[in-house]
Amino acid sequence: MSIKLLNRMKKPVGVADMVLLEDVSEDGIVENLHDRYLKDEIYTYIGNVIISVNPYKQLQIYDREMILDYVGRNQFEVPPHIFSLADQAYRSMVDNNKDQCVIISGESGAGKTEASKIIMRYVAEITGKGTDIDRIKDQLLKCNPVLEAFGNAKTNRNDNSSRFGKYMDMQFNHNGDPIGGVITDYLLEKSRVVHQQEGERNFHVFYQLLRGADDATLSTLHLTRNAEDYFYLSQSSCNKLPTMDDAEEFRTVLEAFSVMEMTDKERQSIFSLIAVILHLGNIDFRGYSLPNGTHACEVKKSDSLRYVAQLLEADEADLIKVLEVRKVTTRREVVETTLSEDNARDNRDALCKAIYARLFEWMVKRVNKTIAVKNKRMKRRGIATLDIYGFEIFDDNSFEQFIINYCNEKLQQIFIELVLMQEQDEYVREGIPWTHIDYFDNAVICELIEGKGGIMSMLDDTCLRPGNQDDGIFLESLNRTHKIVQHRHYESRAKSGFYSDSSMGREDFRLVHYAGKVTYNVQGFVIKNKDALFADLTQFMYNSCRHNLGKTLFKDGQILGGQTAGKRPVSLSKQFMSSVSDLMSNLMAKNPHYIRCIKPNEKKQARLVNMERLRHQVRYLGLLENLRVRRAGYAFRMDYAKFIERYKMLSRLTWPNFKGSPRDGVKYILEDGCDLTKSEYTFGRSKVFLRNPKTVLKLEDIRRAQVILLTTKIQAIYKGWRCRVEYQKKRNAAITIASRYKGFKAREKYNNTRNGLILITSYWRMWRERKQITAHMEALARARAAVVITKHVRGWIVRRRMAKHFRKNAGPVVLQALLEFQRRAFLRTAAANLPSASPIAPCQIGAAPKFRATAESMAKFYHDWRCKLYRDRLPNSKRDALRLKLLASKLFKGRKLSYPKSVPLPFKGDYAHLHEGDMASKWAKLTTQHNIDKVLFSSAARKMHRSNGQLVDRFVVLTANRLLILDDKLRLKYDIPVNSDTITRVSCTSQGDSLLVIHVASNKESKALSKGDHVLYVDGLIELVTRIDTVFRSQNDHKRLELTISDSLELHFNARSTSLSINKGDEPHMILCVPK
Repeated sequence: MSIKLLNRMKKPVGVADMVLLEDVSEDGIVENLHDRYLKDEIYTYIGNVIISVNPYKQLQIYDREMILDYVGRNQFEVPPHIFSLADQAYRSMVDNNKDQCVIISGESGAGKTEASKIIMRYVAEITGKGTDIDRIKDQLLKCNPVLEAFGNAKTNRNDNSSRFGKYMDMQFNHNGDPIGGVITDYLLEKSRVVHQQEGERNFHVFYQLLRGADDATLSTLHLTRNAEDYFYLSQSSCNKLPTMDDAEEFRTVLEAFSVMEMTDKERQSIFSLIAVILHLGNIDFRGYSLPNGTHACEVKKSDSLRYVAQLLEADEADLIKVLEVRKVTTRREVVETTLSEDNARDNRDALCKAIYARLFEWMVKRVNKTIAVKNKRMKRRGIATLDIYGFEIFDDNSFEQFIINYCNEKLQQIFIELVLMQEQDEYVREGIPWTHIDYFDNAVICELIEGKGGIMSMLDDTCLRPGNQDDGIFLESLNRTHKIVQHRHYESRAKSGFYSDSSMGREDFRLVHYAGKVTYNVQGFVIKNKDALFADLTQFMYNSCRHNLGKTLFKDGQILGGQTAGKRPVSLSKQFMSSVSDLMSNLMAKNPHYIRCIKPNEKKQARLVNMERLRHQVRYLGLLENLRVRRAGYAFRMDYAKFIERYKMLSRLTWPNFKGSPRDGVKYILEDGCDLTKSEYTFGRSKVFLRNPKTVLKLEDIRRAQVILLTTKIQAIYKGWRCRVEYQKKRNAAITIASRYKGFKAREKYNNTRNGLILITSYWRMWRERKQITAHMEALARARAAVVITKHVRGWIVRRRMAKHFRKNAGPVVLQALLEFQRRAFLRTAAANLPSASPIAPCQIGAAPKFRATAESMAKFYHDWRCKLYRDRLPNSKRDALRLKLLASKLFKGRKLSYPKSVPLPFKGDYAHLHEGDMASKWAKLTTQHNIDKVLFSSAARKMHRSNGQLVDRFVVLTANRLLILDDKLRLKYDIPVNSDTITRVSCTSQGDSLLVIHVASNKESKALSKGDHVLYVDGLIELVTRIDTVFRSQNDHKRLELTISDSLELHFNARSTSLSINKGDEPHMILCVPK
């Protein structure tokens, strides 16, 4: 178990399992959730149900170490966590061979989607490994970004709100390894495609495509990167999210497409349909009146019209006709009617919604095709997660809220039934008497909505009736139906007792749901329930368009024998009731697990709790009823073996290992260890049941005290053993050291005596030999002296006799003339054989040994002269580059190992290519904002974080007077003026690494100087330091910048000194930092 988890367990907050709450009330639940949330304990149990409160921040409780802490752990051993529920579901599937399901419910923004992804990641982490298994895991995980891109959007309540329901069934083989899955979607909010409220966005994929696709793709689709250019994306002032990088998310979607083995043709078809929707939204109409008084319209000519026709591969005239005219098919003929301006816009919006909804359905099928189990005959089990809309109560509630709340009523119904069923089954299985529990049964509300003669039945009847199909007629039919109007959960202005209720309008009705009263406005109920698309639109998409995916999505537009293929479409309410019915059947066939997600506030702010919102969610999630069901009869139960394992230290009869019957062991613990009466507990067939939560708390208190005593005893025994072991080690070491020392001293005495005798003998022999040699040398010296004296005497005699035959100064004159002749000959020869004038050619001048020094001086002078000629011919830019190279040589030659490699490489300056590609626009914007001069040097770099030593990607930019450090998005992080007041010196190592330390003067008022020195890894370190030195001297009256090159450097971080040194071991460039 990790230290992080142990620290959490040492500091419990509130009650982790609310079954043990003393105050079983709504206030008690709210207070406990509030206290735990403020201490970052976002998970709480009610038995086996997990309550999750959205923290609105990143918590360090989801890493691999934490996952391993929950593998195979009992619920009571570790703090509440989704990992615990996921582990129970997985173990139950493997051990009991039964399908599992995790039902996740809560408001929008409560964290349902994240909870679903956490479960999938946990299961993927703990299951087996292998090429095929890892590929399936990757596919299951990568389908989430795709579905989120096409099905999620930013709302006023949630930046990543799921606008569809998702039921994902992960399937496993007999070994518990994933082999595939299947996804079912429910009720996509397709109206968002054409309209969004203020502060909200369209589906993510539109913005991701505009900001993440390359220029070539956008050009092919005739799109620009500005979302404001498109009507469907410009209805709200919100186009960008600070919590989401659309470009990066688009790259993630493309990566997911690759994992799903989606072809380039499929990708292009998807993007082209998205572009069609955007261009269709920009098509507008001009209305006019016909001579017969009817209204008509015409399409305003625009590029968007041409783009739609090109992308759909259709004729532009056919597109204009289908947008301006509607065909009505009767039994005898086809009648064309003109559309008014408003009807044409509605017709256009209906086509866009249909394209997107069918594209989303196709996408789900395509994902299912990828993750489907390949071997259909293989026996398999599954873990399903249900992530669906939470209960919705808005100021204006329409048809969407009606069917969403109906689904939540069904989920609440099955939740109560399954929880009660589990409790009753456990009591019967254990032989404990079951007592009836009173609870609110919402079956009557479900019957009011879905039953025969209910609200949905009346809505379908209204849609099928001939003639006028008005929303008012639907409301009137509700108020005329006795079963509905007399129902105690139905209210309207036509019902007795509500005639003067001003909280409802004349077009409203109200249902009393389990979560509270909701008022629905019937406007749009009929048209939304019909969910119909004009036949001529579907026929156009199938017959007039040559877009392959478009034809696939609109196969119902195929014309056979002059009639549209297919039957009358089923209403949306019937489709949804059928889907919900299938969903309920699936859930009832599986072993359920529950996650109840709660949204603490509407501001999406961490550590902020709106108590009224919290109380409201506790009420409509039915947490109090759930708690009462769990508390009915016996509040706590545990298997005998697990009970003994946890509490065996409470009795001497069961500690340390109990070999008898588990039931007897539990009895010893409760009676001998805790002194409990028989009225406080009872025994089942395999579990012990405790009636009062105080009893459990008492057991835990006694256990905690015993654990402290046992821990102390174990520590004492361990310390004694450790001291004995240390003593034995020291005693044996002392004996070994003494014996070795005595042997060493004896050997040393013997060697000293032997060496002394040898030394005396050698000195005596040396003295004897030296005496003989001295005598012999003296005899030889006398003989040589006699010869020398004889030679000098004979020479003196000859010179005296011959002196009269020569002139006195003839010899020196002849010698001087000879020398002058030799000098002139040397100079003539050197002038005729000068080396090449190229400064890189060898420069050697041949000469006799007596003129060799002169030849070397002449060669140096000649080389300097030809270098000057070469420099005079160079342009100024190249001359400056050579000066930089010369300065680099003075700074680094012989001092840094990487310098020789940099000599042949030219200094380029802009290595980051700030003025090219996608970076050019960002750099231009940054230059304008911060008045940045010409760039002398730019390069990618990695900056060391001062607190933890982690490296982060950065860009380093040097201008004529400033050193800028930018993040990977080209946003300014630090601005350091290059002068003596800010930069004191720079340091680097003598090795071949790219480490650079910029020492700055401390200044708390400057962000760049307040936290101390900057440690960077910079490609092109030699060039950067050289240019910094040049800029520094230009800003400080030619004062040179101090450069320190050493393998041991001193740093200053946050007013603390730190030593940085190079470890020249197996990894010669490893940097070690030791705080002083």
